[in-house]
Order: sequence, then C-alpha cells, then structure tokens
Amino acid sequence: MNEINQNDEEQINGEFDQILVRRCSAILYESRSHYKLNLETVFQNDSGVLSENQWVAYTAHLDSPLEISESEFKILERMNDVQFKTVLFLRLSFDLIDVESLIKKGLLLIKGSQLEKNDLMFKDFGWNRLAAIYFSNSRWKDKELPNQGEVREYFRLQKSLGSYGKPPGFIRENDSRFGEKINLPMVNSSPANALLRRRFTCRKFSQVNRLSLETIAQILGSTFGARNFRTLSNGLEIVSKNSPAGGSIHATECYVVIKSHTVLDAGVYWYDSMNHCLVKEVSMRNDEVSTFSISILPGQEYFSEAQVLLILTSRFDRLNWKYRNHDKAYRVSLLDAGHLAQSLHTFCAESELGSFISGAINDIEIEKTLKLDPLKEGVVAVCGFGHFHEDR
Repeated sequence: MNEINQNDEEQINGEFDQILVRRCSAILYESRSHYKLNLETVFQNDSGVLSENQWVAYTAHLDSPLEISESEFKILERMNDVQFKTVLFLRLSFDLIDVESLIKKGLLLIKGSQLEKNDLMFKDFGWNRLAAIYFSNSRWKDKELPNQGEVREYFRLQKSLGSYGKPPGFIRENDSRFGEKINLPMVNSSPANALLRRRFTCRKFSQVNRLSLETIAQILGSTFGARNFRTLSNGLEIVSKNSPAGGSIHATECYVVIKSHTVLDAGVYWYDSMNHCLVKEVSMRNDEVSTFSISILPGQEYFSEAQVLLILTSRFDRLNWKYRNHDKAYRVSLLDAGHLAQSLHTFCAESELGSFISGAINDIEIEKTLKLDPLKEGVVAVCGFGHFHEDR
C-alpha cells in the first residue's frame, strides 16, 4: 500500500518543476524526544544529557510511520489535502531537497499517482481519519517473535514482575465509589453452562487425527452461516447469523486455510456463508500451507498446527456504509470478530474440538496472499480449530 510504483517514479524524474502535489489527507504528527549523554558537559556542572526532538508522521495510506525533519514538517504544515501546488511554487519558499524527500516518502502526493489514489480510498470507504491511521499503522509485516513455549513464557512473566511488580489483582480492592455489597443467588447448572465450561484455548493440536469434511462443514455453518436472508423493497439486504453484528451488517468474512485433507486440496478458501460452500482462492502445496501458517502467526507455531485455520476479515466498505466517518465503526469490526470467535469456541466445545483466536498476526502477508485492499477489506484476526492433543 505504501510503495511508489514505476509510473510515479517516471513522473518524478520528468518535468519535476511542473508536477502538481498536495499533502496527504489523513496525517498525524508526533514529536519524539531522543536523549544522549554528552561527557564533555558533565565536567562543566551540567547534567550531560542532550535532548533532540524528532517529528514522526503517521498516515492512513502508508503502512508505517515516517521520520521527518523540522524543515519537512514546516512544508506539510503549509500544505493542505485539497489544493495542488507545483513543485516550482514550493521551491520559492522551501528547499527543493525537502520537497523531493516528502514526495519520495509519500507525504506529498503527485496528482493522479497511485499513492494519491490510495490516499483517497479511506474517504471512499467511509473511514474515520484517526481510525484509518491507527488501523494502517497497527498492521504487522514480517514480524518475527520467539516461539512462546512454557519456559520462555515463564521467564517473560518473571521479567515483567521484576520490572513492573505484581499486576493489579483479579479481585479489585474495595473502592470508596462503591456502596454495600449484595450477595446474589448461586448460578444454577444448565446445558449451556456445562458446554461453556468445556471451552478452552488449545495450544497443542493432534497431528494424527484428521477432521472430516462433515465436521468442518458443521463448524463453519454453525459459526458463520447465514441463518435468514431477505431483500427489502428498497434493495437493502437483511441477514441474521448465530452471532450478533454491529448494525446487523455482518461485514466479517471467513477464509479457510486447509492442509493435508483427504477431500479438500491444500490452499485457502473463502467460505460463502450464504450458500454454505467453499470457494478456492489460493492453491498451495501442503508445505506451502505450513510455511504460510507459521509466518502469519509469529511466535505461535502451536496455533499454526491446527488442522483448520480461519482468517477473519472485515469488509470496511460495507460496515462504513452505515457508519460513515464514525469514530466507533472500527471498534465494531473487532467486536464482530470477537462474537464470531466465541461462537466458534462454543461449537468446537460441543464437537470435542480445540480452538483458538489470535490478533498477533502478520496482516500484510495475508493481504498480499489474498490480494486484499486493506482499507476496503482488512484482516482483524486468525482463528483455528482441530482435534486436540491429549497433552493439550
């Protein structure tokens, strides 16, 4: 999403002075302070600590923040996201090196370039500016984390205890804001309670037992399948599922990652919730599926070994149609994924299967594999299920 393509490069290298540019539409600035020790001033009754400020720019159309100089910041401050100016005009007031740097960084956008079109997408798809900036910059690319085994997790927790002390207790201390405590009647046992007590997050899946196509279909249909569907006279579609969704939009899509199955070929499928069927999206070999599964779940190889992985995406263009430029819309997409994940856990518990959900994922690799435009349809979580190992 943040790469300057060959056509843009040719335009930059052409009639440079006549190029029309504008500032990107959604941009947030952060002033970071960097400190270093100057030994020379320590002996002059000085603290010896030097402070340097660095501007950092976050945008909706780029994948990561960019450091900018004070002089570059002043150019961006003078520009806006509507009016185009020629490079020649900017050269009258600013250093050409700074102007060219901002163009190459993708903060000043060439009229008609691919980056300029990308910048307009968050508006086209109804994003709130701050939500779009947060979403774009919280996506991971090629993230590598150490495998979170039990021993490593123990030392990580020990390190946190040493640095920050004990965490706030699970049972909250008495607070002066609260009044008298009223004890409630005991919770009665019920089939639903008994089922939920069997739910657990599985971190060790069997590599011997395989899921039947009937079991996969049962879990997918129960969790993601459309229960009712109708079209109103004004053309609006009404759908319901076993999980709630913000505004009844049901904008979450499910992509199914399959490996080593007797009926289904290895690869990535889209689950058509309306017709209860799988549609092949990406063909892979078994070893390619294994590599892909490990890479999208950094440091979580135990999850990547699940017999079925589920990539949950949100169709932001659909969700934001109703909640256009709404500051809570992105939060709704995460809630929707959480509801579906809880349903997945419940139906897996019913079928004596293990399951999980993770947000620690390499989003950008998934986007590239599925050819997603993230501001239109972005990844929100990865789930999985399968037969659990006896030593789960």
